[in-house]
Amino acid sequence: MQAERELKGKLLILRMAFLESADNHKIVGNIVKNSISSIIPVLKAILVIKKKEIPKSNHELIQNLGNILKINMNSIHKAFGYKSKKFDLKGPELIDFFEEYINTVDNLSETVDKF
Repeated sequence: MQAERELKGKLLILRMAFLESADNHKIVGNIVKNSISSIIPVLKAILVIKKKEIPKSNHELIQNLGNILKINMNSIHKAFGYKSKKFDLKGPELIDFFEEYINTVDNLSETVDKF
């Protein structure tokens, strides 16, 4: 229940922040970077709940969790890569990505709700 609450809380914050800042791409980018840092510990907690080993790398963590829960975690991977400066998102591409990211967090919270 705690993992679900954390995800739903983060989802609410993401949606509110997007509504307030959708026209400012720099702020939207910062929201993604900050939110992925707070989502990673929740992903680790979900693996603990599922009695699975926590991988050393965050990319493995995201991939393993996606496989275990049978959820497409591409946007979570992409958010982590964006935070790590492995690639950049700008303008409309960032806004499209943000919507996908919110949908993935929502899907994740709904899946965790079914545990």
